[in-house]
Amino acid sequence: MAEVVAQVYGLSLFEVAQEASQVKEILDELSQVCELMDQFPGFQNLLGSPVLSKEERVKLVEEDFHGQINPYLLNFLKLLAESGRMSHLKEIADEYRSLYYEQENIQEVTAVTAVAMPKELQEKLAQKLEKSSGKKILLRNQVDPSVMGGVALKVGNRQMDGTVKARLEAVGRQIAAAPLPSQEEPLQP
Repeated sequence: MAEVVAQVYGLSLFEVAQEASQVKEILDELSQVCELMDQFPGFQNLLGSPVLSKEERVKLVEEDFHGQINPYLLNFLKLLAESGRMSHLKEIADEYRSLYYEQENIQEVTAVTAVAMPKELQEKLAQKLEKSSGKKILLRNQVDPSVMGGVALKVGNRQMDGTVKARLEAVGRQIAAAPLPSQEEPLQP
């Protein structure tokens, strides 16, 4: 159900933003609103609470965001507050972002490394991926010391793992799968 809500509302906001030629502006402001809600989860819960009337929830959104964000986004947030769907804001924003990335031919890639990648290396990797994929790459670096070295790339639901940890695990699987010599057979030098 939540996925359907996110798709319907995300697409609706995206279409309005397209008509107004404000897709990127609204994406940026929507991201900021989501960050704000993450910082103050009680506020988001309050905006979705049945304890407050629809009118009170809408009034809170109006008071807190009027003049701070795009009027289309403000109306959208008031609609979410009124319908009690404010709890879906993050998923709606994710759907909106996906539609924007699809429109702009952007691909999100996460590079998982043992230590933080220097900016120059991130730029080189992004350029290489752009060349091979034909898409603009939005590269994020995630640090995970357990990978020991190398890099794992996460692209959507796919993962290309070139880490030391993955190589060691592959060697371990090969060793475990190798047949053991029988005790009657002498070991060959």
